[in-house]
Amino acid sequence: MQAVRNPWLLYFAAINALLTALIALSTVPGDLLFAFTSGTLFLGLALPGHFFLIALILYLPLSIAAKFVQHKRQIVIPAAILYSLLVFIIFVNARLFELYRFHINGMVLNLLASGEAVQILSIPASTWFIVLAGLAVLFVGEYVLAKNLFNYFARINHKPLAIWLTAATIMLGGQGFYAYSDARGDKQVTGMLRFIPWAQPLTAKRALRKIGVAIAASDVSALDGQVYSSLNYPKQRLDCKQPVTAPLNVVILAPDSLRYDMLTAEIMPNAYSLVNQSQLFENHYSGGNATRFGMFSLLYGLPGSYWFPMLGEQRGSALFDILVEQNYQLFIHGSASWSSPEFDRTVFAAISDQIVSGKSLLAANPGVKRHRDTIVTNDFIGKIKNRDRSKPFFGLLFLDAPHNFSKDSNAPSPFQPALRSVNYLSLDNDYDPTEFFNLYKNSIYYNDMLIGQVLDTLKHQQLLHDTILIVTSDHGQEFNDSRQNYWGHNSNFSKYQTKIPLLIYWPDQPAKSFSQRTTSEDIVPTLMQRVLGCTNPISDYSTGQNLFSDAYRSRPLVLESWSRRALLTDDHIAVFEPNGLTLVYDHDYIELTTGVVDSESILEAMKYMGDFLQ
Repeated sequence: MQAVRNPWLLYFAAINALLTALIALSTVPGDLLFAFTSGTLFLGLALPGHFFLIALILYLPLSIAAKFVQHKRQIVIPAAILYSLLVFIIFVNARLFELYRFHINGMVLNLLASGEAVQILSIPASTWFIVLAGLAVLFVGEYVLAKNLFNYFARINHKPLAIWLTAATIMLGGQGFYAYSDARGDKQVTGMLRFIPWAQPLTAKRALRKIGVAIAASDVSALDGQVYSSLNYPKQRLDCKQPVTAPLNVVILAPDSLRYDMLTAEIMPNAYSLVNQSQLFENHYSGGNATRFGMFSLLYGLPGSYWFPMLGEQRGSALFDILVEQNYQLFIHGSASWSSPEFDRTVFAAISDQIVSGKSLLAANPGVKRHRDTIVTNDFIGKIKNRDRSKPFFGLLFLDAPHNFSKDSNAPSPFQPALRSVNYLSLDNDYDPTEFFNLYKNSIYYNDMLIGQVLDTLKHQQLLHDTILIVTSDHGQEFNDSRQNYWGHNSNFSKYQTKIPLLIYWPDQPAKSFSQRTTSEDIVPTLMQRVLGCTNPISDYSTGQNLFSDAYRSRPLVLESWSRRALLTDDHIAVFEPNGLTLVYDHDYIELTTGVVDSESILEAMKYMGDFLQ
């Protein structure tokens, strides 16, 4: 490492990194902070490491600028301004976290930039004066610190090797600690991640498994012994009493990537045969545009923003707590792995020993040469046939063919012409999607054949009079429908990627169509109230509503993706980018250059996103 003539700027960055880490640390509850667990050790490494990285991002352009100015002292004022803003932003974020339990994001930035938001939040002039005065005092302090550091290091010859090594050690140490703890299922560590603003943790389960590190499965018993939980879920102990009469069975049939307009007599004849006996929700949306968040909202009744807190503490869905309590048999079958995304450590954490995947079935039957959807459906049907008839059952069949545009080799392909395989490099705005779309429809037709086999089993077992059937999905699939070169899912929040079917066959209930906008968050509260006899207010365990309530209200919906979030309202879709930019679209996904996001909708969504955090 070469000697730096005056390393004052590096030390200035390091001091501000420690200061911002202390501000962030103030949001951690005292009983958790002083518990001296692996979680507190992780925070001791990760917080300063995280803020060292942020401080160094500001350091780099200032350091480069210093090489081009005649007098190095000229950098003192710009440095004081930049780091004052950094400290101020971290302070504001800490106060926001204390109020809403999440960090500054695109929704918050849009709200703060709105003149309407100032009125909604009722911020008086005196508060603004205090904020501006505090910022001025902060700048003076930063300027004095920067100036003194510059003068001190100008008089000595100092090589800052130690500070570089320290910063690298704690940054790499924090990431490595988290990766190891995540692989071992240490919830005291993973649960701490939420206190680090905008954290991007390293996970390495596959790499660690290769070198012999044991990867932990869910440890539900450990939940009872936790010192602290960041979750307030459910808010109250659930009071649920099984009906005196014969309890209803529940079966959810969910092909992956099934968009809203696929439930037709031509494409899904078996599922569609139920329409005249069922409740059909014609304006139904997933909780996101990817499997992780779509299935999360379906099975928790919560926005996908709760994924990481639930994963950090391996807290399963309250729905399955009550199903187990009421002695339901559970037939949870998925064609793809339940561990990626980590549904075995979130939704099914309490019942991870009862879930079945196509991967596990293939491992047990290596000679079988059938599509995984066929294999899991056959096993699912076998479980229903061989069930304990003295107990009710809950079944989930999550199929994968439409996601991979595949089908069993002997399944028909009625939609022609169709591609045999997809060359993703050829997809562009001029590509004719007809053959690709037919390939997709053929995979859905194949899945519908399997749904037909399940329906036939239920009929032959004389179960349709006491079984609720739900046909839905995790998200949709786009084929450049909006003519903006979007293909697949997880790329935008248009109706083609987020709007999905919802058909509910409820024994002895008249057929009806519903036109109001509904969400996957509504499934859990509907089942909890109408099937499991839960008398708690829905707000104790879900942000959804009972689909059949006379008081049902279409409300702003939070839609999640891997890197972005959107808010769907009656008028528009607001997309909040990671960089703070907000883009507004109409429901046809045409950008509205003059679009304005309703601040009240943002505040309502923020409330839902913070309701179950503490």
